[in-house]
Amino acid sequence: MSQTNNRDGSNKRSRILSSDVYRQRENQSSTNVAQTQSGLIIDNETELSSEIIKEQLNSVADIITQAIIEVPTKHLLHLKELGDNLFVS
Repeated sequence: MSQTNNRDGSNKRSRILSSDVYRQRENQSSTNVAQTQSGLIIDNETELSSEIIKEQLNSVADIITQAIIEVPTKHLLHLKELGDNLFVS
C-alpha cells in the first residue's frame, strides 16, 4: 500500500513540475507558444483603422466564387455528354 501512495505522490509531483515548465515557457514568449501549440501566427498589430475595416467589408472577391452545379443523376449526365458532343461548333 505504501508503494501505491508513493506512486501517486510521484505522479502528482511530475504533473506539478510539468505544469510549472509549461507556465515558464508560456511566460517567456506568448508568440512562440501560440505558434508551437496551435500553429497560429499572431500579428503585432492589435488595432485596425476604420478605413481598413471598410475596405475589407466592401471587398468580397476573396470569399465569393463561381457556383459549380453538377447533374443530379447518371442518366442526365449521359444526356448532357451526348448533347455536348452534338452541339460542338
